[in-house]
Amino acid sequence: MPDRLKTIGPILVVALLSSLAAVGLVQAAPDPGAWFLLAPWGILLMGLVFVPSANPLEMWICVFPFLMMQPNIGLIFGWALLLILIAPVGFHTSGSLRLPKGQALHLLLVTGIAVLGTVNAGFQGGSINKLIGTYLLPAVVYVLIMKMPQESNIERKLPVVILWAFALIGVGSALYKLQNPDLERVAGYIELSVTMLGYMGAAIVPIALHLLVTARKKAIPVLLFTFLMLAILLTNTRMALLMVLIALVVNYRNLGRFVLPMTMIGSIVAFVGIEVIFTRYAAMSKQTIDISMAARVIAWSTGFTLVSGHPWTGIGVDAFAVQYLSATKMPLIRLMHAHNTILQKAADLGIPGMLVYMVFLYKRIHQGFRLAGPGLPRALAWSLSIYLVASLTDAVFYWTSWTILYWVLLACLARFTLKNSFQDTGGTGSI
Repeated sequence: MPDRLKTIGPILVVALLSSLAAVGLVQAAPDPGAWFLLAPWGILLMGLVFVPSANPLEMWICVFPFLMMQPNIGLIFGWALLLILIAPVGFHTSGSLRLPKGQALHLLLVTGIAVLGTVNAGFQGGSINKLIGTYLLPAVVYVLIMKMPQESNIERKLPVVILWAFALIGVGSALYKLQNPDLERVAGYIELSVTMLGYMGAAIVPIALHLLVTARKKAIPVLLFTFLMLAILLTNTRMALLMVLIALVVNYRNLGRFVLPMTMIGSIVAFVGIEVIFTRYAAMSKQTIDISMAARVIAWSTGFTLVSGHPWTGIGVDAFAVQYLSATKMPLIRLMHAHNTILQKAADLGIPGMLVYMVFLYKRIHQGFRLAGPGLPRALAWSLSIYLVASLTDAVFYWTSWTILYWVLLACLARFTLKNSFQDTGGTGSI
């Protein structure tokens, strides 16, 4: 058995069991507080002991992508709590990577500004949830992945595990669409955020294409790519199609190798029917007004107004929904965020805070392209870049689970960069 399967196989089994338990929990426990009492995390965590040569922290991190198959945010917080509790066990071996001081200070600055933004918002429930879910937890997960032992290849395992998780979501989407052919947009079997699934699925395409090119046996990569594409297509998200196109263009040298999976996808669409797969687009063609675009124009206009009125400190974390009602003379629709990441971060944190946040992401991606190396690292860099394309029309870091997933991929790229830096400088590199 190839080494890759030996290491990824147990992770997939444990992660899938955890996600199935989580999904069953959501179905069986409608009481929002019951999940904590019934959560199977302890039993599953004990089961990790029986997985040979597995780092508990590494295994538990790899559970997260499968939790994306359910929309219960309480399970995400439960996963994060146990992640922090078992973190010391994951560092039992020597040779842990050191988080560069520059990155550590930058992260502290980001989280400090986010705390100030939460105070600025009145430290109310919504802002606290966003502070924890979209600032503190992503930073904690990033640091834990970065500090995993040097011999750990989590940066190679996690992207593959994420691809498996999204392929399984694609299977669920296909089954749900067959049962409900009139639905315009589908996102998994247990309904997820349709738009965000489209964005993140499209961002993962470069990783799927990398496996298609490098795998000796093509059957599994072809299936993974096919179901990933089904997940994306069934969301009927327009920006996601542009993101997929970008992923194909940057891999133009290998387009010949993508003929088989693209033919399979085209055949599925032709067999099921274009009007069934692209139900939303057919409905939109009959509308006189593009409601989705109109909502974005209103959000952008309001975002500019709010940011220009509070350029230095912003209006506070998660205060947009309330401020929008007073800033717009005719609030015809309910808006949770500014539908643009730059505007949203500037509204949350102020323009300086937004720049601090975005510069951290930019530096990791830029260094990834320059220093992380070819192959999977380059695919990761493209994935992280392509996801930011969606930030032009949506606040892609507004939702907890999707934000954490992005920072998980960011940490994988940063580990590649850091390891290559150590090799190039004889173990004294710093980035």
